[in-house]
Amino acid sequence: MSFGQTDLQTILKDSVPITSLLDTFQDKNLVAYPMIVFSNTYPSDWDRDSSGINYYRSTPVIGTINYGDYDYTINCRAFLESDAETISKAVYDELNRISVSSGVIFLASILQTLIPEDETDNYNSPVLVKIKTR
Repeated sequence: MSFGQTDLQTILKDSVPITSLLDTFQDKNLVAYPMIVFSNTYPSDWDRDSSGINYYRSTPVIGTINYGDYDYTINCRAFLESDAETISKAVYDELNRISVSSGVIFLASILQTLIPEDETDNYNSPVLVKIKTR
């Protein structure tokens, strides 16, 4: 079960307003992709000067309910605070109050921008996405 993650990933990776703000990385076949990864940490090989997104499910899966109610944290990261906030606004605009054909509804909110922890970190403007499924 994907807990809404498949729909979320599709929207993030197919949204030009989001991907146009991100840097790219290359896979082992030298194919370039937007810097978006399903992980609770920012990949160590992505440097602090790059703009990218890491996201993860931040709520438990509760088996006693008949519907899905999941939160995902989408970390919108960039070297400049204003760039991180621009990315988070694009994510918010693409995901807030939309539904997809699979019966999934998204609600989004932008959280407080976090400053870099040290010289190896960058700004993080997180977006909390609530995914409701039937």
